[in-house]
Amino acid sequence: MRRPTAWRRAALAVTAAATTMTAAFIPPASAAVAPPPIAFGDSGATVALLQQDLRTLGYARPGDPRGIYGGQTWVNVVFFQRDQGLRPTGNANAATWSALERALATRSAGQQAPLAAGATGAAVGALQTQLAALGYSPGPVDGIFGPATLRALIAFQISRLLPPTGFVDPATSTALTAADRTLPARSVSVSSGPPAGTDILGYWAVWGNDQAAMTSLARHGTDLAWLCPFWYTLLGDGTLRSRENDHAAVIAAAAASHDPVLAMINDGSGVQTLLSDAAGRRLATGAVAAMLAANPGLTGVMIDFESLPPSSGSDLTAFVAELRATLPAADLVGVAVGPKVSANETGEGLYQYAALGAVADLVQVMTYDDHNPATAPGPVAPIGWATRVADFAASVIPPNKILLGVPAYGYDWSATGAASSISVAQAFALAQSHGITPVLNATSAADTFTYTDRSGTGHTVWFESPAAVAAMRSLAIRLGLRGLAVWTLGGDSPAFWSALTSG
Repeated sequence: MRRPTAWRRAALAVTAAATTMTAAFIPPASAAVAPPPIAFGDSGATVALLQQDLRTLGYARPGDPRGIYGGQTWVNVVFFQRDQGLRPTGNANAATWSALERALATRSAGQQAPLAAGATGAAVGALQTQLAALGYSPGPVDGIFGPATLRALIAFQISRLLPPTGFVDPATSTALTAADRTLPARSVSVSSGPPAGTDILGYWAVWGNDQAAMTSLARHGTDLAWLCPFWYTLLGDGTLRSRENDHAAVIAAAAASHDPVLAMINDGSGVQTLLSDAAGRRLATGAVAAMLAANPGLTGVMIDFESLPPSSGSDLTAFVAELRATLPAADLVGVAVGPKVSANETGEGLYQYAALGAVADLVQVMTYDDHNPATAPGPVAPIGWATRVADFAASVIPPNKILLGVPAYGYDWSATGAASSISVAQAFALAQSHGITPVLNATSAADTFTYTDRSGTGHTVWFESPAAVAAMRSLAIRLGLRGLAVWTLGGDSPAFWSALTSG
């Protein structure tokens, strides 16, 4: 039987303190000594107590070892704090400990804990049956709340614009009761959602300590249908290498805006050989499936392989098809493809548009880099060229699967021949610093300007204008496409977002 909460807290608080003190006064068992505040990065008995109490209350999304205050514990605390009306800091402060005490006391008084990972029994079986009937994939109806049930429940919560807590809280229970397949909500799948052409996927790619992406997500997260952080690279040995170390914080920020999160995966060295046979592809699909199972805050992946030769086209298509067959139906599988205006275009021969469109849930067409550092200066995504690419894509891929790429960047070409990437926000700031107003190019709908640097070298800058963004949105709507994909969050401007969301 669970000991009285105050007794256990007193004992654990003293145990934790004793590890750092040569002598300690041990209070009577009846003393209610509150645990000390703890935060991300801490470890020890008090962290283990926090994790245990959160699990008892249903906040049981796995990820951190016992006694380690890592990213998943931080996320669980955020969800608990939000449900309790506390400021969601992710840190277990005095107010959080008090709220835990009250919640545990309520449960001890007879209120049933919400269904969560690790639960078993008829109630779990009923939940699995209901999720399956609603089109999600909870795994076998066996009464065991395992990873597949957890992922299916999170997908349902996201579809109903609920915080993806991963347990059946009162709001989720109400939504399950009211669920009706004839009235589909916004979904992580591609079968429903806002009007054609208006879904927005926001890519996240951060290098160093740049905070622009997080600022953009905070401001515009409610405009997104998906957040897609560049977090993984598939290696030639079939494993995934992770990048960035703030996954939990980003997932929590996305959850605050009810944004499903798709992990972007690019290709590293040796992937051509890996995908060339069935055994290698099984290693790769297994690695992706394991990564998703270990990260219930993710709802799918975006495959972005750009280093393979055209001869690997069939292997890439087979990998995407096998990945789609391997993952639960609730997990979304997207693939990014290079721009082409016909099936015979050799430059992007890797991407078999029709075949990939048949097996993937989303196809993000990279309608950018028509001009790039390897070319003469010019618009990155001229609207005439982008229209031809979109027209061809829509002729061979189901339009409601297509996202058109919108670059939140441009390039600065030097007269010496060098070129560097520049965000939309940086381009406007650069022009302003030289007292220049960018000029809208009527043919391409892009903005451009020239300037001379301190060394006397001339520069030509092209970047995406609000007019070009609005034109891309209109194109997606006209063709009945799924929507747009922004590369990347943080490079944008207020005018950029206004055009992206309202034309």
